[in-house]
Amino acid sequence: AYVNWNASNNVLNSSYGVSSVVDLSGNYTEITFTTSFANTNYIAVAGPLPIPPGNNPFVLQELNTTGSPRSASKYVCYANSAGSVPVILPATIQLAFYSA
Repeated sequence: AYVNWNASNNVLNSSYGVSSVVDLSGNYTEITFTTSFANTNYIAVAGPLPIPPGNNPFVLQELNTTGSPRSASKYVCYANSAGSVPVILPATIQLAFYSA
């Protein structure tokens, strides 16, 4: 599965195997797969595009609330600047998911 979306206005630019991207409060995003993975042992590779020179590093991490299991049908992530003062998400973020 693959998704590329504008996190500033929650517009889905392109995707494959993703049925929806939902903006949750607090810089959290929920991505729902068209077809669930067979298990929760998939990988997620991500990166914002573009990162202007001089900007703080960017952090994108999977959300795992206390004791909640990872889902085979949805992926929830948190994205923000890694600087001392968090900033709005970059305009474009992309993720690719893979499971053997």
